[in-house]
Amino acid sequence: MLCLGYAVFFGNIVLLPLWLQTQMGYTATWAGLATAPVGILPILLAPFIGRYMGRIDLRWWLTASFVAFAAASFWFAGFNTDVTFREIAWSRFAQGLGVA
Repeated sequence: MLCLGYAVFFGNIVLLPLWLQTQMGYTATWAGLATAPVGILPILLAPFIGRYMGRIDLRWWLTASFVAFAAASFWFAGFNTDVTFREIAWSRFAQGLGVA
């Protein structure tokens, strides 16, 4: 399941910046800035998750991760060419919860 989840995640990492550049007119820099917030929460939550990983069953961590990915994916599904930079950045920030 982790392999499948990260395959979807990496597909999203590739497709979203391409869509921003080809359809929305973003430069590579701005597309990167819009998608970069996905890494903020994992950096902040890594010590917490590492500390409690042995105390909480890993299946619960995996379930929470997939729920966060699913919520972010449903948020992404509503995007069209009217989406703002702020909405893209916040949705990627929320997806970072699943990455952690």
